[in-house]
Amino acid sequence: GVVLVEEPLPAARMASLYAAADVVLSAAAGLGRGRDVLEAMAHGRPVIAAAGATGTAPAPREGWELATDAEGTPIPEALVAALRDAHARAGELADMGAAARARALRD
Repeated sequence: GVVLVEEPLPAARMASLYAAADVVLSAAAGLGRGRDVLEAMAHGRPVIAAAGATGTAPAPREGWELATDAEGTPIPEALVAALRDAHARAGELADMGAAARARALRD
């Protein structure tokens, strides 16, 4: 299933959502809006995010970088393509999450 989070949640609730997620998608645009991306990576979840969300894009082994328009907003077709690829690569998600966690803890 899909969980849409549109407002701030307590840390304990977010931790339970990260634990239940296979992949975390963040369509936030702009530098400094990527705390959710880094938290998801630290919880061992691969991410789908625009490079501008954290200042750097997830490496292919950690998730998917979203194509964006001139304003830095993720392109809807890129979101769909990344979600489809994540579904197709379900067997790789645990390894991707481990790589994402290692990077989050290193950086």
